[in-house]
Amino acid sequence: MKKDLKLNRPPLGFHTGDRYRTVSEADILEMCHLAGWACERGEGSPGKALTRQAFENWIAMGMGVRRDADGARYFDPGEVLNFIKQTGLNGSDAFWTERMVGTARRLVLDLHNENPRKFTVELRRTFNTQSLPAGAALRLRMPLPLTSEHLGNLEVNPSAVAGARIAVSRGRLEVRTQAPSAGEVTIGATVTFTARPQEPNRERSQSSLQPADSLYLRSRDGLIVVSDRVAALANALVGPGADPLVTLRVFWNYCLDEFSQGAIHYDQVDLEAPGDWLLDSGWGDCQLVAALFASMCRARGIPARLLGGFYLYRACPTNHYWAEAWIDGQGWTPFDFVCWELSGGGRDPAWRDYFFGRIDCRLTNQCLPLDFTGAVGVTIPPAWHIVQSAKPDGVAIGLLDVAGTPLYSDFVSVVG
Repeated sequence: MKKDLKLNRPPLGFHTGDRYRTVSEADILEMCHLAGWACERGEGSPGKALTRQAFENWIAMGMGVRRDADGARYFDPGEVLNFIKQTGLNGSDAFWTERMVGTARRLVLDLHNENPRKFTVELRRTFNTQSLPAGAALRLRMPLPLTSEHLGNLEVNPSAVAGARIAVSRGRLEVRTQAPSAGEVTIGATVTFTARPQEPNRERSQSSLQPADSLYLRSRDGLIVVSDRVAALANALVGPGADPLVTLRVFWNYCLDEFSQGAIHYDQVDLEAPGDWLLDSGWGDCQLVAALFASMCRARGIPARLLGGFYLYRACPTNHYWAEAWIDGQGWTPFDFVCWELSGGGRDPAWRDYFFGRIDCRLTNQCLPLDFTGAVGVTIPPAWHIVQSAKPDGVAIGLLDVAGTPLYSDFVSVVG
């Protein structure tokens, strides 16, 4: 049955087409270059030439491309990312396994430090307001670090345009201003904090769940949905009375073995049953795989939740999601499925469990469902792209609508 299901899955996890191929070749090349050469971006690096060479090879191998009347080429960033990974998984191209996986491992090792560390991070969010008349009222939001037992001594120095009203609250910067004639508005903050890794078996300040924490067993909670199918799967994977640690291990292995991880188009996801969609597609991003893991945990009576934030890798501080599950006597314990990437698709045992029950220093800015950014201030359509690119001293993470129009862009830089 499982083999038949896999045969019916879309090759890249979602339906492709020219509707999604709207991002310029230059932007896609920058995205691929960052993924493969984040640690070697200096002058004299052969990265850009080798990335372009690999790019032409992917097109020759059948990667989707749309050409306009002038011959310019446009791409779907999600399709490109998944195609690269698929060619790495089947052994037809080495860019993913040698460059992208290798870069991800190097970033992790460069931050490997079990002691608390002080960070200074620059955060900026630039909104595209060209569709709004000058003077229109704006209420703009950007996530800020959440304090916890793993992140403390937080200081926030916010910035915005002159005359704006600035409010800083837990995990959120909110700015009220007016749309300028220039067509864009930037808000931001310099944040300093002390962060430390979250290690397994460390003594927790809270040894038991509080009454309010029963919400982490709810059957429907954003992308965490315990559908009949997800519940049946969870119960089929582990028998009655299984130890919670054994159950978490089984669910972890299932997610690593069953799903490829890359990009998805959320307009194709059934948000009433996102876990069911993932089971059918076979491809998920970090958020959707972590949400399914949390859903299976809740189906077995293990409290679980979804967290988001930024890696604190100086060369590539990008956005990410992971899961936490409650273990009695140990507290909230992290499970980060980036291990699928680090282990080359779950195949390298030295990396497969690297973030099982532990994570490195993170800037956590969402702990769902209680701590979240909320409406950011511009309308997010059902279909969109995320495109990352290297900038001096940091990374730009752009959110575009499916037509390729920028909605907003985050700049993240670990400067200290």
